[in-house]
Amino acid sequence: MRFLSCFFLLVTSLACAQQPEASTTLFLVRHAEKADQTDASLLTDRGKARAEKLADMLRDANVQAVYSTAYVRTRETARPLAERRSLTVQTYNAKDAGFAETLLKAHAGQRVLVVGHSNTIPKLVNALAGTSLPNLTDTEYDALFVVTVPKTGPPTVLTLRFNP
Repeated sequence: MRFLSCFFLLVTSLACAQQPEASTTLFLVRHAEKADQTDASLLTDRGKARAEKLADMLRDANVQAVYSTAYVRTRETARPLAERRSLTVQTYNAKDAGFAETLLKAHAGQRVLVVGHSNTIPKLVNALAGTSLPNLTDTEYDALFVVTVPKTGPPTVLTLRFNP
């Protein structure tokens, strides 16, 4: 696990070092494991551990903004990093087709965490990077997408996997 964290930090550092300072880096992740299928579902113990792992992985990434949908499970996934960075978790509407553009305008040159759902995070990655990712499966909680949007040139997408 320590190796994975070190590897992630190395890859992130290299990616950031190769990009102009004006690049915007977005970390996009599905909420962690939920207790049930209801809209008000809380995170399971494993989900809470995954949220903490995400905060550990991004602790040195200089994240400047954190976004989450209004569901408890997404807010609780975003909370550990937001607290460590003394940031407020901002709520967004995952159905907002212009959210990708809003993110890029509001946070140009910054690093941002966005927490969503199995069907909304791939769509957001696609909107940001021009990819065609499919929805995540119902049991897929370990994907972390790192989208780097340079001031000029095409965006890049790095997909990482992480477990608590």
